[in-house]
Amino acid sequence: MTAVLLLPKTAVKANPGIPLAVFAGLAVLVPILSQRGQVVALSLAALATVILHLRDRRALWPALRDSRFLRVAVAYVAWCLLSATWALDRQMALVQAGQLLGALLAFTLVLPVVTELTSRERRLVGMGCVGGILIGVLTLAIDGYGGMPLQSLLRHGDPHPPVHMLNKALVTISLMVWPAALHLWQLGRRACAALLLCIVVAVVVPQESSTATLALSVGIVAALLARLTGRFALWAIGLSVVAGALATPYLVEPVRQWFTVHMDLSSWWSAHHRLYIWSFVLERMSERPWLGWGLEASRAMPDFGWAIWPGQDRMIPLHPHNEFLQVWLELGPFGLALILIALIVPLRVAMSYSWGQRMFVAGAWAATTAAMVPGYGAGQTWWLFTVMGLALLYRAVLIPEEDDA
Repeated sequence: MTAVLLLPKTAVKANPGIPLAVFAGLAVLVPILSQRGQVVALSLAALATVILHLRDRRALWPALRDSRFLRVAVAYVAWCLLSATWALDRQMALVQAGQLLGALLAFTLVLPVVTELTSRERRLVGMGCVGGILIGVLTLAIDGYGGMPLQSLLRHGDPHPPVHMLNKALVTISLMVWPAALHLWQLGRRACAALLLCIVVAVVVPQESSTATLALSVGIVAALLARLTGRFALWAIGLSVVAGALATPYLVEPVRQWFTVHMDLSSWWSAHHRLYIWSFVLERMSERPWLGWGLEASRAMPDFGWAIWPGQDRMIPLHPHNEFLQVWLELGPFGLALILIALIVPLRVAMSYSWGQRMFVAGAWAATTAAMVPGYGAGQTWWLFTVMGLALLYRAVLIPEEDDA
């Protein structure tokens, strides 16, 4: 009996890739069941991953010491904490700051792990990413095209659950497909990587979420641009986002006026509503141009006499549906600068990757920034943890290669 139970050392050796692979496999399914579940899933994966990492006597400090992104993230969270002193609702701001600290801790714990994974562990995580996308595609196809049976079950038998219940999962799969496709690409399965992207497009685009469609489309265009122009694409898309964020205050009113004249309100209701919110936000920004209104001001902002959009109870419904404007409104130009720097750092790091890896970096990065503009709030923890999960999974899947272009 004792002999039967003996296992080779490699079978019981700590493998930090296992929790990450499990998280990758569940990353799309979790928001279908519960959007807040993403926070729990990534937090548990982070804890288990770090425990296994330390059991294998691997280092933590060098990767943390050398991370430029982490330095910017620490500065951003510190500025958020400081802004709570002048926030409209100090208690709400402190709660949000605490959530940001928790997210930063989870990211800080997992960052050294994904940096030091072995090639075998990276392939295991990649298999989890591919499996997660396939599970997500199947579930979203059944629910989206089959009358929402799963959502009906989750909503206690509601025969007509709202179709927007799948929007967060659709956005999630539009982001998480990139590390899965990268894994297939690195295995030499380039046709399979392209096919996986096409399958996700076929499931996502006909459904309700315009944010998911925008993210996926922009990501594919950026990836193709990176394939055709190499490193130039990384510079181009990075500078375009910075320029677009800085030019937004000058563009909102002209675009809003054009929409009013040329775009039918009933067909473009959501776009008209967002432009109306952004006009209100710009007026508030002009009143506190340097420090902003403080963290979570979007949720506590008075209406200042503006007519509330039909069907809404506040001028800003939870957040402005534009993360750049939200950060500018709440944290001022310094907060905006930190967000833009944090976005540029991954592109700068990707300059040393092989051309194939740069292509998928461009796709994932562009998809994420595209979703930030019309989509979710900077303070929504499920969204924050989804973006963190994408970044960590991409880094976990990435197998260092010699640059060939």
